[in-house]
Amino acid sequence: MPFAYDVGLGTAYERRAVWERLERWFGGRVASAAEGPVDGFAGLPGLHLLPLALSGTHVTVVVTDAGAAERVRAVYDRAGLADRLTALVGGELPARRFDLVLSFNALAQTERWREYLGDQWRRASELVVSVSHRYTYGRALAGLVRTLRRAPPSRLYRSDSASPRQLERAFAELGGRLREHAWVDCPWWPDLFVEGGSTLRQELFGRDSGRARFVYDAGSLPLPGARPADLERALARHPSFESSRLAPLFAHHRFYRVVRPGR
Repeated sequence: MPFAYDVGLGTAYERRAVWERLERWFGGRVASAAEGPVDGFAGLPGLHLLPLALSGTHVTVVVTDAGAAERVRAVYDRAGLADRLTALVGGELPARRFDLVLSFNALAQTERWREYLGDQWRRASELVVSVSHRYTYGRALAGLVRTLRRAPPSRLYRSDSASPRQLERAFAELGGRLREHAWVDCPWWPDLFVEGGSTLRQELFGRDSGRARFVYDAGSLPLPGARPADLERALARHPSFESSRLAPLFAHHRFYRVVRPGR
């Protein structure tokens, strides 16, 4: 079931990093964009394209749960963007071409990721694919945490969709051209893949081990550009590497921009 909350500083940081990257690449430059139906974000799904809607893009969001669709509509309504949103419940995007399609950490969540990628590509003039970055320093730490939790290794790392060679080969087989890539979500801490709705402390030591901070639902999620004082103070205490040469060492995600020949 899709998550109904964003929980924790890591989730807040990741959401902001994704928004800033998409705004940098596309803000004010695409008329239509779509995301879904699979969303690998450990928080409220279907909200990655919100900053593009703020700059004029009409966004189509497909989610697999009616409650998730209502939460997407609630956030867009708070932002004054209800007229720039089409929110649908279903298992695939509408059969039409969008200027931009975003696949956020979805491939490793699907049984046949190449087929899923092909479906997304057929609907896209330009495709952005996010996958977990398996060569970060934190991969070993993430494995240790999962061992302590007696959890299996993360499929986000194990899937061959996380292999740059395999993924770039798949783009080429579809007829796409890799325009560029970016390292996204690059704080100092590793991506430990805690369950959405909980913190690492709660997963290691139990739900009563401490109250989670920075918990946001559809009615309180900070909108793009918003800077809640408590969140800003917390983020200011932690170094990040989004624009650094060290980004490949710390990145949690690798974003790929794939375009059609001639673009």
